Amino acid sequence: CPPGTAGGLGEFIGCMAPEDRLRLEAGIRDMLKGQDGPTLQVIHRANKDNGDLVWFSSEVHAVERDTAGLPLRLLIGSRDITERKRIEEFTANMRHEMENQHALQVAVQTAAAIAHELNQPLSAVSGYCASALNLAGNLPAREQETFAPLLKKAVQQAAQAGKVVHELLAFLQRDEAGAEIVNLNDAVTEVLRMAQTNRHADTQFQLSLDSAMQPVFVNRLQVQKVIANLIRNGIEAMAGAEMAPAERRIGIETALRDGMARVSVRDFGPGLDGEAAKLLFQPFHTTKPGGIGMGLVTSRALVESAGGRLWFEPAPEGGAIFHFTLPILQ
Repeated sequence: CPPGTAGGLGEFIGCMAPEDRLRLEAGIRDMLKGQDGPTLQVIHRANKDNGDLVWFSSEVHAVERDTAGLPLRLLIGSRDITERKRIEEFTANMRHEMENQHALQVAVQTAAAIAHELNQPLSAVSGYCASALNLAGNLPAREQETFAPLLKKAVQQAAQAGKVVHELLAFLQRDEAGAEIVNLNDAVTEVLRMAQTNRHADTQFQLSLDSAMQPVFVNRLQVQKVIANLIRNGIEAMAGAEMAPAERRIGIETALRDGMARVSVRDFGPGLDGEAAKLLFQPFHTTKPGGIGMGLVTSRALVESAGGRLWFEPAPEGGAIFHFTLPILQ
């Protein structure tokens, strides 16, 4: 029984989900007492005759009043927004999954960066201890009994530290999601829709999609997270330059180049100087307050793990362009 049928207010309220019904009844009571405005608006769920649950956006208008200004007659109008709610739920779920994937990849890349930084000094410690252990062989027997066990333990502990770091890296990598056939144009469009309905609604987006784009075989959420990260970086660069919202533009393009699928994300901000550009992909380098400097490192690692490449180039008229490629499905 969709709201607004001939059954009137009783049928309208009777169709609603119980928790929404209580909220609407309280609003209507306030309206009848003159304690609310001329229009009551509510988004609610309702049960259709076949048992399906649908979403409605309903408005209750006071169309006739008595001499005291209290409503005598109410007009109810409802609009089915089930599809809109479905899209909102899909977008929220996708955003949640992308954030989870991103958090995992940041952890993996952070562990990898730490492992890389620790590996050399740990190897050096082991080497120095091994050399000292050999030299200890020239000491008198009593001194050998004192120093040799300590040096052996130092070698063992250095090896154990390296093992722990690599085991952590393996543990973090164990649940990486698999690949699937992906239409890059669709993937870009979904991320753009999410950006426009989220906190980037005041940014102008210029979209150019290659109609001849061929599918790629990748982890969809990981690729979409790369795109979303590049878009966010561009928006933050323009916001940091105190550009007015009307001047903030992001260009996104897909194209086939040299047998690879390519996605390009461009901002129209101040761009980067040569020194900053050199450090872009260095772990733990960041210009953002509160940042950890792993966003671009993670994005590059995700692209490279899919057989592609991610790089930066300055835009001709100012701003920055980030490109990444992926192998097309053969």
